[in-house]
Amino acid sequence: VQKTDRRHAYGVTVMTEENFDIIVVGGGPGGYVAAIRAAQLGFNTALVEREHLGGICLNWGCIPTKALLRSSEIYHLLHRLDEYGLKADNISYDFKKIIDRSRKVAAQLSGGIKHLMKKNKVTVFDGHAKLLGKGKVSVGDKTLKAPHIILATGARARVLPGLEPDGKLVWSYKEAMTPTEMPKSVLVVGSGAIGVEFASFYRSMGAEVTIAEVMDRIVPVEDADISAFVRKQFEKQGMKILTSAKVTKLSKSTNSVTADIEVGGKVEKITVERVISAVGITGNVENIGLENTKVKVDRGHIVINQWLQTDEPGVYAIGDVAGPPWLAHKASHEGVICVEKIKGLADVHPMKVENIPGCTYCMPQIASVGLTE
Repeated sequence: VQKTDRRHAYGVTVMTEENFDIIVVGGGPGGYVAAIRAAQLGFNTALVEREHLGGICLNWGCIPTKALLRSSEIYHLLHRLDEYGLKADNISYDFKKIIDRSRKVAAQLSGGIKHLMKKNKVTVFDGHAKLLGKGKVSVGDKTLKAPHIILATGARARVLPGLEPDGKLVWSYKEAMTPTEMPKSVLVVGSGAIGVEFASFYRSMGAEVTIAEVMDRIVPVEDADISAFVRKQFEKQGMKILTSAKVTKLSKSTNSVTADIEVGGKVEKITVERVISAVGITGNVENIGLENTKVKVDRGHIVINQWLQTDEPGVYAIGDVAGPPWLAHKASHEGVICVEKIKGLADVHPMKVENIPGCTYCMPQIASVGLTE
């Protein structure tokens, strides 16, 4: 790594410059896989991460939610022991331990990514990266330079006016994943993968669950037959499902929320202990220096071509920040395609979006690939 220190007379570092072949901004499933592949292909690679290696997926998304869902699945099965010729008395759970296990699983995997970076000789910078234009990225008092910069900054929960999470009564996915106590009733707004997975978890653990979906069916990206089947199973489990439903108002009291939900021209009021907002995600495009480049943003996501290239020469975008489908394995594969294209490998081909499988780990679990009707 080439380093240049610029110091004034008293020996205090004003700016440090470091040169690389590729800089990856963001250490989630897109970024860390891109960095590893780049290092494998002989590129001198830097990765910048402002929070936790592994990104949302390993720390606050796919992995910890699956740990929670595994606990709820076992708890559900314990109530069906008789079907298997087994017996158990006084079945109960320790909610704090369920949450703690989920956090430990996430921490273990995040630590594993740190090891992979070291093993593959990827230089990791802790901090917030900002594009400075012409192959430059600032991280704190350092300036990193590279002819190729890959943006893998991910996405965050979309917030609707009036549905803003407050950390106590109205939850985002983070609060829904780390509650201090089990709520007796939950309203889940949105029935995409995040919404229905939380609905399944809390219902299996004994909460009364209502799902409000603005579209005319739940899990709307799936085939209509799948949506109908899942709805039937959810209702059989005791969930209340409202479709073509819009949450127009939330009224908070000390330990509950009353939601006004417009369904079929009528307003229905539902009072619950907690509301989970799961109304989609938006890309992390702010405060990363895009204004210093020709990179275009459309509806919260960076515009790219089939090779993950933006309108700024030498700047690429992969994963959630580059738009749907918002899937960890899609981000990882885009990272590989991007780096292999930069290397000029002969057998690299662009992503076929219709070939990306998707999984939703509600109960029943959903898996799909290819075109719907």
